[in-house]
Amino acid sequence: MPDSAVLQWLRRSDRLPQDSEIAPIIAELPSLAGQRRTAGLVQVRDQLAAGNRRLLLSALRIIAYDHSDWHKSLGNALARDLEADEKLRELLVANKFVAARRGSADVTIVFTAVRDGRFLELVRLLADYRRGPATCPDTAAGLAQALIDWHATLLKMVEAQELASNPKATPVRARARSTDSWAISWTIVHSDLDIAHITGSLTDFTFHPTNAESQDPTYELAHNVQVPSPDWFAGALLRPVGEEQPSFWEITHTEQLPFYSRDTATQYAYVSDILGSYFARNTGVKRLEGIIRVPLTEFRRPHYSPNPTDKSSLIIKTLIHFYQFPGVIEGGLPLLVVRTPLSPFNFTNGDGTAMGIGKG
Repeated sequence: MPDSAVLQWLRRSDRLPQDSEIAPIIAELPSLAGQRRTAGLVQVRDQLAAGNRRLLLSALRIIAYDHSDWHKSLGNALARDLEADEKLRELLVANKFVAARRGSADVTIVFTAVRDGRFLELVRLLADYRRGPATCPDTAAGLAQALIDWHATLLKMVEAQELASNPKATPVRARARSTDSWAISWTIVHSDLDIAHITGSLTDFTFHPTNAESQDPTYELAHNVQVPSPDWFAGALLRPVGEEQPSFWEITHTEQLPFYSRDTATQYAYVSDILGSYFARNTGVKRLEGIIRVPLTEFRRPHYSPNPTDKSSLIIKTLIHFYQFPGVIEGGLPLLVVRTPLSPFNFTNGDGTAMGIGKG
């Protein structure tokens, strides 16, 4: 985008994009830090007019988050969809975009998300709700898919400008907050005894994308602080599986979980049982799935005697699933559900469920 086009955008804008994802970008600019309205913009205009090239690149990154021309059309499509789709309403309730199960069904949902800095969060939620061809989208999910693609294109264009200006520059996607809902910090807070030997070491971890640019992403579980020994997840690739995305309310009939504590542990155990039973009956729910290698422990199967000369007989391949529900824990935190379903090659590790809490 030429300098003149950036100045033109700044002249017609009376405020910066509100999305929370650009907070780290704005924080890099002394003239904009803490300012969202005219004062900061006037300083940027003046510095750009004086030929400040570094500021131009930062302004480009901010402009990439300006999707004001999408707000009304997405709001209208969402209002239409909500009139006939109760599951969509429940999803918005669970993620606190609608205040009550019978809340508003008009365009104000989108503009409220814009005001609260959650517009792109709403867009991604809608895009994941019902994925399909984005050609001539006429639903909120279809429009959201198209916008996600457009936003990614804008970020790539900005990154190209940055690299052209400074080949050693860190790409914008590395500086901005992660937009991958898996790639945040997680901590397991509750676990069934059947899988406690697997989840006990998961105190501070994340899901690291191994091929972020691919249409078929895979993840590795990475420990943020200290890698435990042994690490059951070492070398395991986790792949997205499933198409269904029921809401937390639909499965548990619970609007929200309190933050985990000794006093709320019983509620977590109750919900864990409900979720485990649901996933056992419904195998098409979206999740990350992989196989980890867990050593056989004799106390779990006393009558089984492995061949001590065959070390492979001491290792059991264990199927593991990870599910997540955004914003269902007090404070808007996401819930992670870990499950090891029974399978023919998993006869020593029981069918169990664990739950964790995420933080950005």
